[in-house]
Amino acid sequence: MQAHDGSQVETVRVTSPTENLDPARREMTHPSELWRGYWGIQVLHAGQSMGLFQALSQPKSVESLAQQLQLEPRYLQLWCEAAESYGLLERRDNRYVTPDSCSEWLHRSGGFTQSHLHLSRRMTETMQAVFGGRALPEPPISLRLLLQESLQANYEWLFREAVQAWPPVEKILTGDHRVLEVGCGVGYGLSHLRTFHPNLELVGLEVDYECAQEAERATKAVIHISESPGNRFGRPFDLILCFRSLSAAAQPEKLLKDCVETLAHGGVFILGSEVTDIDERRKSGPRLQGEKLAYNILAGEALVNEYSREELKTLLSDSGFELKKEVDAPDWATPLFICERK
Repeated sequence: MQAHDGSQVETVRVTSPTENLDPARREMTHPSELWRGYWGIQVLHAGQSMGLFQALSQPKSVESLAQQLQLEPRYLQLWCEAAESYGLLERRDNRYVTPDSCSEWLHRSGGFTQSHLHLSRRMTETMQAVFGGRALPEPPISLRLLLQESLQANYEWLFREAVQAWPPVEKILTGDHRVLEVGCGVGYGLSHLRTFHPNLELVGLEVDYECAQEAERATKAVIHISESPGNRFGRPFDLILCFRSLSAAAQPEKLLKDCVETLAHGGVFILGSEVTDIDERRKSGPRLQGEKLAYNILAGEALVNEYSREELKTLLSDSGFELKKEVDAPDWATPLFICERK
């Protein structure tokens, strides 16, 4: 409580929970700011799904944009004004344009936005039942199918960035080599490789039976039901991919050590894994916690293993890997750790 200078009456001052924060942070954490994210993703999705950002790669008036896309000018005007307010468009006189700083992200994150609209609807339908104990989380296959667009875009990014970051990856992908994905889910990564690198011999490893069945159906690859490679494979692999699987592994140390033993000398191991380090440019702490809640509700995927960047590097080294390259990710993708055997 504080008294106003010069006042004879003591005034009780009720403080906001965010009042003592930095002004910029205070605005971010106020509950009303959640509406910004809610409506923002609608604006983002409309622009991506209808090709508005792409059409505005060059400055255009609303009238010319409406004529080009055969859309109603009135609603395009409202969308352009909203997108400008979010910083997704720039206005130059009476014309709008997608800023260069946003173009790549807007293109690459299209699947992310679509997937998370589906995710939001599903969470609304299932949250009360799961919280109330009237239903169990859905099978692991459900979340992977819901996030199809996002995961497919992530794999596309993964292979492109891995090739650019570490040239031996391209040599493996363009040759007649063996590739293993540990925790292949329903096969989105293997499907990408099957489409763009048909000479590869593809093998998958997946602990969930339903996901393994779907992966085998979709990719025509051989899928084994297991969490870790063990000694089941006679010949080593030239490339092993472990994408977003380590966090849910019951025995992460064994999984990584098995991968070392299964990797050919001169081969490449690519780990795709989130880390607990907070990076406000990419993912804030609240967003990471929100995603963790969603994954547990929808698929019962408790993220049992959480590592900081340094902890993860230590784990890789202790398992027998030599880290060659780290690849930072945009906020819709997953960071990569590219390794070889020591």
